[in-house]
Amino acid sequence: MEMVAPACNKHPVILILTAMILKQWTHSAVTVAQQIVVSTPEHLSVKEGETVTLTCSYQPKTDELYFGSLSWQRASSVLASYSCPNSCSRTNQDPDQYSLEVDLISSGNLTIRDVSLKDDSVYECKANTFYGIAGSRSRLTVNVPPVSIELSDTMTSVGHGQGVVVPVLSGQTHTFTCTTQPGANPPADIEWTSTTARITQDDTVDQPVTGSKLTMSSREVTLIPSISDHLTAVTCEATHPALVTPLTKFIQLDVQGRPETSPNPPTHTPSHTYIYIHVHTHTLTHTNNEP
Repeated sequence: MEMVAPACNKHPVILILTAMILKQWTHSAVTVAQQIVVSTPEHLSVKEGETVTLTCSYQPKTDELYFGSLSWQRASSVLASYSCPNSCSRTNQDPDQYSLEVDLISSGNLTIRDVSLKDDSVYECKANTFYGIAGSRSRLTVNVPPVSIELSDTMTSVGHGQGVVVPVLSGQTHTFTCTTQPGANPPADIEWTSTTARITQDDTVDQPVTGSKLTMSSREVTLIPSISDHLTAVTCEATHPALVTPLTKFIQLDVQGRPETSPNPPTHTPSHTYIYIHVHTHTLTHTNNEP
């Protein structure tokens, strides 16, 4: 009996199509159990002017045949994307600042150059593959440190310079304020210290700078100095992630005694003058000497 070779052996195209159908069927079966999962770092921080890369990975892995698209966006604005519905193409809002690297298998990373305060935001990576569509967000913080700190009090309209001697009264409450200039992002931390004086710190107050993402921070300290605190230092320190060393500024207390009050004037009561008159009484005795 003559053996007849399978028809498919004579048609290699049929074999290729059969393999593709089997592969598609296998992926369809896996899809029931697997859905795409996208991962990005929850939070990143970078100094102003530096370069940062936001990483994005997805599972399950794909190949070019089953990759759809990947994009990075800020708010509703797409910064960069790579898509392959038919033929692959790229979009980029600003090629000088953004670049997107996609491997079509499991990742797509966005690089941002010359970071500025406007880049301080939430970013989202979205991936579209054979396994579905998913996204993940990352918070990028752009660190801008304060330039200086200012010390002031209620007794003067101008700030105090470094090491200035400030007159205060012994036993009386005095309040100083430390303020970051011109602001920072995120807000700076402020701490007051003193070598000998007993101080009480209020909570830090953060105020947004008008027309900017910077925040101005201030913190008050209250003290009741004594004579033993004379020439003691009271120091404000501001720390920030973008500062290598903290900003510090101090003043010295010129503790003066309370002004002495004049004693009460003596109370004068009406006085009476008594005049004593001593009257000497002489008794005359008449003696009759009759003969």
